[in-house]
Amino acid sequence: MTASTAASPQMPAVVASMSVARAALFRCKLTVPSVHVTGRSDVIVPRRDSLLLAERFADPLVIEHPGGHVIPAGTAVTAPIADFLAGFSHSGSATPALDGSRSGQ
Repeated sequence: MTASTAASPQMPAVVASMSVARAALFRCKLTVPSVHVTGRSDVIVPRRDSLLLAERFADPLVIEHPGGHVIPAGTAVTAPIADFLAGFSHSGSATPALDGSRSGQ
């Protein structure tokens, strides 16, 4: 990723899991819009590590679910992600549905 790409408001980051050791690579807070998904019972990437990574972003959206490392397909998790990504679409209002159709059209 180049510095110009990292600073672009057009390039959102969706982070499902990443080692906290990699979070230490970010010396400054990243201004890239980001959403971070973490499971409270995740034993592969502990919740604490996910939250430490989210802290490296200026204004992170953190979505927590009660499960482990697998992200559930329920709307409690998918709807906030879809809303976040819809902000980067040309229309800004259409959100993907779980069946592949688009709502709001």
